[in-house]
Amino acid sequence: MIRALIFMLINHIRFSLMLKKCLVIENVDNVELFEYKGKAYDRKKFIQIKAESLCDDMNMSKKVLEKHLDNYESNLVKSKNPDLDTAIIEAYKIAISQA
Repeated sequence: MIRALIFMLINHIRFSLMLKKCLVIENVDNVELFEYKGKAYDRKKFIQIKAESLCDDMNMSKKVLEKHLDNYESNLVKSKNPDLDTAIIEAYKIAISQA
């Protein structure tokens, strides 16, 4: 139980740091953006960082990545953050193609 809570906390911190790296403070013309919790983020940079982290994770086999991708795609309709979820879906597709 405690291990699961620690794992969830670590994943939340990693996700927050990833978002912080992609935060767009100034209005830039040539950057594709997505919004999450009222802030704008660089979509391409987020996808690149997320795909790299998925590829670097040794516990993620191609089969596991495909299972996570199916889960995100099936829950996209009822998602509260569809822009974020579509970016994550693209990152999973890149990670699967590189696996």
